[in-house]
Amino acid sequence: VEFSTKDNNKVKNNLVQLEGEGLEVKTVYDIQVEDHDAGDGIVMVTIPESELDGRDLSEYKVVYFDDNGIPMEMQTTYIEGKGLVFTTGHFSTYAVIGPQGSGNSNNNSGTTGGLGGYGGTTTPSGSDNVTNDKGSASEAPSTNADMSQSTTMKGGETTTTVDQTTADKIVDKAVANKSEEIVIDATYKTPQAAHSTKAAEVAIPAETMEAIAEKTEADVTIKTDVAEIKLDNAAAAAVADQAEGETVSIVAVKTNESAKEVRFELKVVCSEGKVISDFKGGNVSITVNVPQSLKGKKLVCVYFDANGHAKEVEGYMSGDKFVFMTGHFSTYALMTEEDAAA
Repeated sequence: VEFSTKDNNKVKNNLVQLEGEGLEVKTVYDIQVEDHDAGDGIVMVTIPESELDGRDLSEYKVVYFDDNGIPMEMQTTYIEGKGLVFTTGHFSTYAVIGPQGSGNSNNNSGTTGGLGGYGGTTTPSGSDNVTNDKGSASEAPSTNADMSQSTTMKGGETTTTVDQTTADKIVDKAVANKSEEIVIDATYKTPQAAHSTKAAEVAIPAETMEAIAEKTEADVTIKTDVAEIKLDNAAAAAVADQAEGETVSIVAVKTNESAKEVRFELKVVCSEGKVISDFKGGNVSITVNVPQSLKGKKLVCVYFDANGHAKEVEGYMSGDKFVFMTGHFSTYALMTEEDAAA
């Protein structure tokens, strides 16, 4: 295993950029396992406190550099007495970064944050990733599951698995809170991810979807860096009724992005291979980012039927995002009214 500080020309310009944004690049590592394929496993990496000269580690993050040399933030946890810890599904070049002029104070364990454009969430180590919001006069009660620590990225694709323990907590807390919405946040939590992610897959135990449908009246919202997908309770029930195998995966893929359109493929795939596309009268709303080339224009969303014909679906702008509704999954395209009518 090679674990050494090195000057990597591929990422040199981006290191300079990070320092120009008020961040200190403490050290750079290239981690490799020679003549070995790590496969689909997850590796935990610890950078010991001794490597960081007693700095305030709660203010540090680890980033890796993708194939284009762009820094992508890792979910990093500081464990007092041990160091910075992160998990990864691939080996790459990594940098430890923090705000310039970080002090030497000692802090309690926690997930690091506050690094300007590369900052992430600040969730204490060991905290519950499933929380309830009792709601207010204007907002319905909800249950929120933060799966960002379990979300991995490789080659522009993110993968998230909702483990059984978390799944059970989601159901139990939603029932106790009488939640009207269950939100599973599977975003990668970096500024670049919303633009660089081409595919996202979130696997949920099939029995959890069934329990949500039977024990609650909650809608289920899956947040990814490709799209935010909200299944109403009837759609969640339809998925549970048709599921085969132990898990169902919500999959969103950005298949094409040009100056004129963005095309998405949406599907639900069971662990046994069955694809679910019809929600049996249930409804799903999908929220997507609008690319710069389409901003300020009158937009519509269309889906393509089995014959390749485009048919418009209901949709509207919400801030700088576009929301559309459907009763089935298919291939969809966001484009201007003019291009849709052509």
